This record gives sequence, structure tokens and C-alpha cells, in this order.
Amino acid sequence: MGVTIGPGGYFLNFTSYGVQINGGHEVMMDRVWLGETNFDYDHVAFAHRPNATAIAINGNDHYVTHTIVFSSRVGMLVRGAANNIRGVHVWFPLNHATAFPDTKAFYVTAGGNRFDGCYIDGGRGVFERAGLVRNVWTNGFECCQIGKEAAGTPHSGIVLVGNIVGPGFEVVHNEFKKPVQHYPFVRDGVLGARPYDAASDGPLKVTGSVIAHNSVIEGALGTQATLSQSRTNATSWSFNFCKSLVFPQIAVETNVPMTGTITVDVDSSAPSTKFH
Repeated sequence: MGVTIGPGGYFLNFTSYGVQINGGHEVMMDRVWLGETNFDYDHVAFAHRPNATAIAINGNDHYVTHTIVFSSRVGMLVRGAANNIRGVHVWFPLNHATAFPDTKAFYVTAGGNRFDGCYIDGGRGVFERAGLVRNVWTNGFECCQIGKEAAGTPHSGIVLVGNIVGPGFEVVHNEFKKPVQHYPFVRDGVLGARPYDAASDGPLKVTGSVIAHNSVIEGALGTQATLSQSRTNATSWSFNFCKSLVFPQIAVETNVPMTGTITVDVDSSAPSTKFH
């Protein structure tokens, strides 16, 4: 308790961890740069797999703000609760992070954390196990993957690992280039060799959570959306949510013809009495 890293700092050429926070409370890290290698090192050209974790939080109630990770296998690892991660930008030399199967810009395995204004720059933001409960990711940004991802692994963006999401998991008010992805498992640090499939992995259950709401995401499917439709002298109103929600169409029928506007506000997640 009482440790401050920064404001201002530059960590370079670490081989295991740049900064590792174990236990404790209220460590504050601000305006720091971290890189396993220099920012222009071409891992693909030299066939050199990244190995280190830039920042690891193995405890509760810590703060990491306005910090840049420019080279690492894992940018931000969060294994505790009640941590506040704000304005953290994780990228990778030449934006080739997804060429390697085990790279993760953000890797979250515990719940109860807040991520505000963070930037996934060509990498993966992975939430698994308890990381799928009571975490909030808001005002974030993702883009700019260069090259093809490693065979059978996710492209850049948010990746949810497991078939139960929530309660209290929220991804809201973001701008993403890639849609949220679901994968069934992580083995030896490498994401499963295929995307989530309900037929093989069981039904995907989302409880008391909001995914991709009020976000700009190309090709994404979320759990909440709103559509309005105006018609004249109609008894049937069909709302097509196929491009925005994880279920297809909704139909509204009236027993007498109506003229006006109907707005359908849909939440496809299951309700919960716990934090959300």
C-alpha cells in the first residue's frame, strides 16, 4: 500500500514482467511506457515469439492510468478485483500481435474491475472464467490489426471464453472495428482452435449482462438494441434484429389496423438480482 509508479516511466527489454503487483492495495501507476522489445521490432520477420507480460495485477484496489504498452505477449493481466484501469493503450510492433496464438492485449481472469477509455490496438482483449462476471468495459476503442491472425485463433477485439457470461458483465459505449467473439476454452495459454459453437459446447448463457450496447461495431451482434417503424393502417409490424442481436426477428401484431410508430427496445440477456 502507498506505492506510486510514475507519473512518468519507461520500462524496456524485460524478459518476464515489466511491472508485477502482488497483493497489496492502492498501488497507483500513471503515465508509464513499457515494451518487451523496442517499438519497431519485427517479431514476424525474425520468427521471434513474444514472451513477457508488461503489467500484471495480482491483487485488489489498484490503479493503472494513462499508460502505454508497445510490445509484449500480454499487455495487461488482471487477476484481482476492484481495480481501476483507465486510458491504457496496448499495441504491438507493426500491429502483428494476432500473428501469435497466445498474445493478449488485455487478459482478465477475475471480476469486479473497471476498464474505462482503454485502447486495444490490433490485439485481443480476453475475458475468461471469473473475468466474465462483474467487469465493466466502457468508452473503449479497438482497431488496426495488420496481417492474418494465427490459424484457429481470434482476430483482434474483445474475446469471451466460456459459455456462461454474467452477471454484471458489461461492454458498453465503445467503438470497435471487429465484433465481440466467443471461444470455448483456453489451453496452455492458447485460445481454443475454433470459435464457440452451441451445438458442441452447450448453449451460451448471458445473465444480467450487457454486451456491445450503444457501441459502434462493424458486423457485431449484441444483447440490446432498439428499432422503430412507422406504418399506415397496418396490423403486422416486423422488426429485423438479425444484424444487431443474437436472435432473429420480432413481430408485433394488432387486432385492428393502426397508424403510427412502434418502437421495440430489446434486451436478450437473462435478468439477475446481482450487480449489473
